[in-house]
Amino acid sequence: GVDPHLYNASAGDVEKLANADVIIYGGLHLEGKMGDIFGKLENSGKNILDVGSTLDKNLLIFEAENNPDPHVWFNTDLWLLEAEAVAAKLSDADPENKEYYMSNLESYKKEINDLTGYIVRRINEIPESKRVLITAHDAFGYFAKQFGLEVKSIQGISTDSEAGTKDISELADFIVKREIKAVF
Repeated sequence: GVDPHLYNASAGDVEKLANADVIIYGGLHLEGKMGDIFGKLENSGKNILDVGSTLDKNLLIFEAENNPDPHVWFNTDLWLLEAEAVAAKLSDADPENKEYYMSNLESYKKEINDLTGYIVRRINEIPESKRVLITAHDAFGYFAKQFGLEVKSIQGISTDSEAGTKDISELADFIVKREIKAVF
């Protein structure tokens, strides 16, 4: 129930991580303050997967030179690459159940590919000039890039950023000018 960008681990959380067989996390600074904890656990020999690091950096969107947008799950192609990395990690950690993980991966790939087709069909129903996603938090860059949308938001990539009245006023003017019918 807490924003992952700003979350601080409790002692109990660290203990649970230390006792886990495998730790899988999003990476790309999504977990913000948890990065140091994951690094220490990895250095201690823990079986950890930073799924963000499995992606080709050329596929990422960067807010700044070394600050990637961590919201890669909104691009179904990238999400499937990460799912493959997770299945491989679980198979390595638990080879007895490799077939189970790979079977689940194949089912999941089909589900995601079906979903992608559905998204494309629905977005194609929207006139190109109206393909704008309005949101408070700019977490939809990968989705927009994959499906040909323009994103306008009040906040930046991190929920730590704050919007002023000028930002809100400019966005309201944009919505009126472009006759945007839905705001998320």
